Amino acid sequence: MDGVARLLATMGGPGYPAALKDFLLLDDDACADLLAVAEGAVPLPPTGAPGAHPIEVVEDASESVRSAARQWPKRFEAVVSASPKLRRDTNVIRALASLRTPTSEAILLEAAQVREAGNGYLRAVAVASLVERRSRALTALLPRLLGDRHEAARQAALDAAHRFGDARSLPALHRIATNPRRKPWERAKAAGAITKINRRTG
Repeated sequence: MDGVARLLATMGGPGYPAALKDFLLLDDDACADLLAVAEGAVPLPPTGAPGAHPIEVVEDASESVRSAARQWPKRFEAVVSASPKLRRDTNVIRALASLRTPTSEAILLEAAQVREAGNGYLRAVAVASLVERRSRALTALLPRLLGDRHEAARQAALDAAHRFGDARSLPALHRIATNPRRKPWERAKAAGAITKINRRTG
């Protein structure tokens, strides 16, 4: 846990890049320790360099999770798989985009379908991660996601439909493109996705 504490203490400050480099030289127990902090399973050590801006601390925290996933993919996936809380952590969901395993894809697909209130951004991040890894399993979820009540989730679904949606998304896309109450960018994006799908399937 000492390695994690040193890393957290530098976030948002000039010492963070060197601390992250040192952290990634540790064994995979460091990955489990970092995820334990993210999960809230252990007390949060002092976080943020003196005078660090909170946004920069948050950005470094997100980067550290992504770096841990790339450095220790098997341990990262094993710890996340065992934790319902981590499977709803947006930093973790974003980091899973770098893994290419059936288990990580299943976690992302699950996150994209969480319907409880307050999880719209989680769905959006999950869709973006699935798009990044070009998951074809996402296409089956797009018809519902295109009607999501959360704007960020709808935007992510529109981006996904534009890139590799199929005919199943066309009814939802037509509803968006022809609905005057939708924002202009949504209607334009939907119309563009319809054109691309018709070209791919025509």
